[in-house]
Amino acid sequence: ASTGGIETLLRILSGLPEDLPASIFIVQHISPHSKGYLAKIFDNACSLKVVEAVDNQPIEKGYVYVAPPDKHLLVKKDVIKVIRGPKENRTRPAIDPLFRSAAASYTTQVIGVILTGALNDGTAGLLAVKECGGITLVQSPSDAICPSMPQSALDNVDVDYCLNSSEIANKLVSIVYEESNKEKVVPENIKIEAGIAEAAISDPHIQDKIGTPSLFSCPECGGRLWEIRNQPNKFLRFRCHIGHAYTATSMLSETTEVVDNALSLALRTLEDRVNLLNQMAEDAVILGQDSIANIYRKQANTSSKHAQVINNLLKDKEFSCECGGAKAEIVISVCTI
Repeated sequence: ASTGGIETLLRILSGLPEDLPASIFIVQHISPHSKGYLAKIFDNACSLKVVEAVDNQPIEKGYVYVAPPDKHLLVKKDVIKVIRGPKENRTRPAIDPLFRSAAASYTTQVIGVILTGALNDGTAGLLAVKECGGITLVQSPSDAICPSMPQSALDNVDVDYCLNSSEIANKLVSIVYEESNKEKVVPENIKIEAGIAEAAISDPHIQDKIGTPSLFSCPECGGRLWEIRNQPNKFLRFRCHIGHAYTATSMLSETTEVVDNALSLALRTLEDRVNLLNQMAEDAVILGQDSIANIYRKQANTSSKHAQVINNLLKDKEFSCECGGAKAEIVISVCTI
């Protein structure tokens, strides 16, 4: 389980009444190899019925739907979509696709909640909820085990409520029983991005409608990236034609990992090269080929120096990008229907 995440969500779910006239959708960043026990854990502590979401499953009030491992959870009118689409913000399931799909389908009936978590997945999705007239709620960063995600939401979204986890259940109940505003027209950019997540691939021409071509390439697939800004000079995002999406922070984290992996591979290869050259030098000596052995030793010495440079880079803490912390990212989207 993510640090602090399970406990926070259990506290909230246990405070919700069994007759709550709403459907709840939960995304938690978990390992793709997880056995998917979250729904059972939550069901034991919740008066609502908690299930792992299934593709094309009808939406029912009084149910809590948990995103399965390695699948995005999307919301359409009266039905759930569970797909293995491209990762967003380095993760699958991701929060942003859930929020966008809910906002595009239910507009003012959506309540988006961001809880404890690292980096900033969920901020762009919460912006979509806000733009479509929904309610936005964020756990107070001072109350969160990992404050990065809620703080990002507060920095970039005009959030309606910022509460401690102990206060969230009661607030959700009161909002659900309030009369929602009339449905709002969904902005075209939100429709497009929600459609990209559902289709799991995008037409490059569609990307031109929501962003501008970037100089950067996608660190996941190497494809072209488009630059997207929800607000002028604020909250920079990227998306490729395959569908991978990043905030600037998550892309920096991803590129750092890519560089780290590349350097690690180069280090292992150089070390193998040094060992191989030394072995070849020894064989050359046995054959009386001293001049050839010296050439091999010089090459081994050069490769050893190159390996040391890379090793020093990998050990340099300033080289790595400390962008987050323990992964404890949970998000709830509540749609009253």
